[in-house]
Amino acid sequence: EEEEEEEEEEESKGKKRKHESDDELKDDSSNEDEKRPKVGKIMKRAKNIAISMAAKANSLARELKSIKSDLSFIQERCGLLEEENKRLRDGFVKGVRPEEDDLVRLQLEVLLTEKARLANENANLVRENQCLHQMVEYHQITSQDLSSPSYEQAVHGFCFEFSSPVPEIDDEDEDSEREALDVSKSLNESFEKAEEEQ
Repeated sequence: EEEEEEEEEEESKGKKRKHESDDELKDDSSNEDEKRPKVGKIMKRAKNIAISMAAKANSLARELKSIKSDLSFIQERCGLLEEENKRLRDGFVKGVRPEEDDLVRLQLEVLLTEKARLANENANLVRENQCLHQMVEYHQITSQDLSSPSYEQAVHGFCFEFSSPVPEIDDEDEDSEREALDVSKSLNESFEKAEEEQ
């Protein structure tokens, strides 16, 4: 009888162990099932971010290319205007007819406005370039490791800078504008004197 009781106790202990191991397996599988959707969501979100960033970078690159071609055309135009301006200035020293003074003045004004427009476009290009670099850097950081702690740490300290760059005051630009205004004033005065003499 004692042997039978011992056997029954061993059987009950074995059943308890089996039941406990089944519970542990269920807990592990439920934990894995809970983790899978979270990882899937993170991967899906990262994939969507990467696709949208790639599309945005592509469109910005196309826009940048067209702006660069416009910029090169404007630079060529400025070079031509500067050469023509130089020729006209040399002619003025030698003695130019008063009706050509207006032409010189107009060309100077056009040159100054195009120079200002070029400076503005250059500032915009610099800003867009910085934005593209930041987007690429962000994409590289997020695509390296998407495990939750390192992803959060990498993205936590990262921020985009979309503010316009502070314009730098260039002394040469101010001097050239001042010279252009002085030339324009002297042209006006000489033109008025020529009219008074006639």
